Amino acid sequence: MFDIGRWGTPVAARPLLIAICFLLAGCGFHPLYGNIGGTGKAATELGQVQIGNIPDRSGQMMRNFLIDKMYLEGRPVSPRYELAISLTETAVDLGIRKDATASRAQLNLVARYAMTDIDSGKRLVKGEAKSTVSYSKLDAQYANLVSSEDARARALREASDQIVNRLALYFEDRDETHP
Repeated sequence: MFDIGRWGTPVAARPLLIAICFLLAGCGFHPLYGNIGGTGKAATELGQVQIGNIPDRSGQMMRNFLIDKMYLEGRPVSPRYELAISLTETAVDLGIRKDATASRAQLNLVARYAMTDIDSGKRLVKGEAKSTVSYSKLDAQYANLVSSEDARARALREASDQIVNRLALYFEDRDETHP
């Protein structure tokens, strides 16, 4: 029916794929964090954000996820911005068994964040990152603990991704004359 080439794509589709790549390159598409033909403004500015301490173990995990994503060249010596975050977690039991115990749970995480300019004290960005994950509630106590901790880590990682993406978009779209 179709002549499948060496890489698993039909041979007739290859010119179309190549044309799409050229169109994307010509329309101004560029990677958000990269510096292809530019300065890598978002990545540079993300490295200038001081991440404040966040209470509790979940806050430590969130802060570490943000540090891993934002500080590509180490922590800033003299940061330009300060990021404050507060976390709210709620767990809801789902899937009730005949013996009235839950077989599933849902963890809802809300991370409220605000970034301010350190010199002026002006709030630049404010928002919420939300994540909802579910996990199995198991009979073994240790397995249940591991399952819930994994769900918490997934929710925190997802919320930290949202925060970093929104800050990067802010830095990318910001006009340099009006910070």
